[in-house]
Amino acid sequence: MEAMDSANAALVWLTPTARRVWVKQLDPTDGVLNAVLSPYAVPMKGGDRYETFVANDCASIDDAEERQKHVARVLATFASDRLEVQIKAQNTARFYAEMNARLAPRPFGPEKLAPESPVGSR
Repeated sequence: MEAMDSANAALVWLTPTARRVWVKQLDPTDGVLNAVLSPYAVPMKGGDRYETFVANDCASIDDAEERQKHVARVLATFASDRLEVQIKAQNTARFYAEMNARLAPRPFGPEKLAPESPVGSR
């Protein structure tokens, strides 16, 4: 629970132990999985940032407009006017902006994978 409460954004991120395991088996050619777990500097309470991997829940949403609707629904959950809540909301919005910018040129949903070539065709 300590790690969950350490971030100053609503993110699912890899702790140092999980990051170490992930980096050992990381396959840089797996575009889909690498879009789902993306490198990101997580803002921590106290002002530090932790370089790790973060789960991008928009990675499977191909349509940019649908991604924006999803982000709007998530950000709407930050209803409190307390400063700490609004800072967390802003950090979460920055995360989504960066992740969606990475997805915009090439959506990574499974339905966008290239079809396999028929055997023997060239």
